[in-house]
Amino acid sequence: MIQPRFTSLFAAVLLASPHLHQLHSTSPLQTYHLILHLTTLSLAVRGGTAGSVLANRLSEDSKTSVLVLEAGNDAINDPTIVIPFNCLRISYAYNWNYTTTAQPALGNRVIDFPRGRVLGGSSTVNGMWYSRGSAEDWDRYARVSGDAGWSWKSLQPYIKKGEHWVSPADGRSDANEYDPAYHGTSGPVAVGPPGYKFPEFDDRVISVSKELDEFPYSQDANDGTPLGLGSLHLTVGNGMRSSAAHAHLQPYYSRSNMHIVINSHVSRVLETESTSSKAKAFRKVEFKGADGVIRTVEAKREVILSGGTIGSPHVLLNSGIGPAADIEAAGVESVLDLPEVGANLIDHVRTIVAWKVQDNPNTFDNINRNTTLQAQLIAEWNATRTGPLVDSFGNHWSFNRLAADSAAWAFIDEDPAAGPNTPHFEIGFHNGYLGAPQATGSYFSATLRTVVPASKGTVKLASSDPFTAPVIDPGYFSHPFDIAVVTEAMKSIYRFVQAPSFKDYIIEPFAPSPTDVNNATYVEAYLRGSAGTSAHVVGTNAMRKDGGVVGADLRVKGTEGLRVIDVSVLPYIPSAHTVAAAYIVGERGADLVKSASN
Repeated sequence: MIQPRFTSLFAAVLLASPHLHQLHSTSPLQTYHLILHLTTLSLAVRGGTAGSVLANRLSEDSKTSVLVLEAGNDAINDPTIVIPFNCLRISYAYNWNYTTTAQPALGNRVIDFPRGRVLGGSSTVNGMWYSRGSAEDWDRYARVSGDAGWSWKSLQPYIKKGEHWVSPADGRSDANEYDPAYHGTSGPVAVGPPGYKFPEFDDRVISVSKELDEFPYSQDANDGTPLGLGSLHLTVGNGMRSSAAHAHLQPYYSRSNMHIVINSHVSRVLETESTSSKAKAFRKVEFKGADGVIRTVEAKREVILSGGTIGSPHVLLNSGIGPAADIEAAGVESVLDLPEVGANLIDHVRTIVAWKVQDNPNTFDNINRNTTLQAQLIAEWNATRTGPLVDSFGNHWSFNRLAADSAAWAFIDEDPAAGPNTPHFEIGFHNGYLGAPQATGSYFSATLRTVVPASKGTVKLASSDPFTAPVIDPGYFSHPFDIAVVTEAMKSIYRFVQAPSFKDYIIEPFAPSPTDVNNATYVEAYLRGSAGTSAHVVGTNAMRKDGGVVGADLRVKGTEGLRVIDVSVLPYIPSAHTVAAAYIVGERGADLVKSASN
């Protein structure tokens, strides 16, 4: 077996070194065969969201060569990826297609659990909603990790470095939709407000902020105090999805020191000779190429796992790093007993409610069922990058806290939110029906999710075969506080539709959405029968000063030459959609690697 050597590795794997043979190819996406000619590389990284950031930032130094091993394919030019409106139609080919264990609190349903298996990771297949959470979320990470560098204030340079604000495609003023003090102007990832407004719907949504005190207007949910109702922010630029692959990899394919190998599934990190008697070293990675052949790559400096909240702990567990009893029960030899690997899985549980509304030709229901209109809109998008297709499936969100007298407080002793400016739930507003397209009628949908869940789950090995999907048990609604919070969110949205701006627009709840939110029995049954994932999962390699899996420098405890850099390191879930957190962790993680190299 050929074993090229690298200076450091990063799981799905990226390798880099200041002194190495350069790898050249006429194709920007290298095949795995080419790396067999390498004798040195210093870092290995997977090409997911944080991994793409690392590949770009580390290869900015021409003396550092970077190899990206990505399990999935490249989808940068696929129109189902590039056109934002297509985000609900993305192929299963770009997904790991995981499912959960049967969830007892959800009627023993098995829940689909999507994660991106593609260059750019979940940033390539998500809904593009970009939110950072509260300043309190990040300050809590700083406290738990013992490193002020993870605080909201300290991370502002990384946040601004990573993005550039883009004005809406329809040319309207966005002055009331963001605060420029909290946004970058020249970073790789495009961030902006929705690019197309549906006045009959969007104006109604915003008007409610003047009618109901529980929905105050928020100019910018990304300013660290996200509470309130406002325009959401999207990772869209020039009418196209701005994924990590599009922003951090594609512009730099010509770099002779950045190499990308797709269809290469990293299975394990392997123990190598240690320079310390106090730690085990892991500087070798095993992976399967597109031809099914297992190969290994060795780094001189370090391996960095960036496989995400499911992929990174799965690689560690397959490598014998994690809770010894669980690992050995799966038939894998325990190499390093780290009890918290794969524990602390946290996700935002989500449900959807919908209403029939007055006939409105400008809901996306009409787009979904009218092939002639679809062709016209595609032609408009191709010609000008404008029109409804430049957006995701919603234009507004509201982040809310529980009322002081909420019944939900009876189910928990301590507020799980990071502070008084951190929301408990989010409502997303959608100008159409989010389920299967309806033959007739116009609809309004709302997504409801708890953003500070108390329930936690696990990722465990299913067998000793590293290519078998792991056992994923998110434990949805296992803590009663969570269903109580979503119940409060449902009551909140039902008050919303009774506001003057909406009351004459709504006809009736669309079955099976509840007709009476005060019918506790029906509401509970509805939630247990409809709730599922938000695909915002974090926490399975928690960063903690005491305990946890990684320290504040993201090195795996008890090891040398091994880090994890992705949102699996976050010990608490941010009160936000998690792609922004992935970019932030990637940006700071890259600097931590650079500092150690220097």
